[in-house]
Amino acid sequence: MNIDLLPFLYLWLALDAVIIVLFGRRQKIARAESASVKLTDPVAASQMKVLGAKLGKIDKLIKLLVIIAVIFGVVLGVLAIIQAFNSTSAAVGA
Repeated sequence: MNIDLLPFLYLWLALDAVIIVLFGRRQKIARAESASVKLTDPVAASQMKVLGAKLGKIDKLIKLLVIIAVIFGVVLGVLAIIQAFNSTSAAVGA
């Protein structure tokens, strides 16, 4: 049974590209965050809360996508190894 794994490889690479883009967006948002929040300025404090919430959502999404990408990559690698083993053993047995 030979399945063409190339489309799945492209899907895995696209998922990795999405993770990289999200990480870049997170870095861009994190640069806007100030390390020292002035407690007397309620507007700045509320802006920091909004930025923190955005960063938290992006972090959760990145973690989820990384877990999916790792599992997908391992399964894809195992399938490639099994296919290579089966094609080699079929060629030797023929």
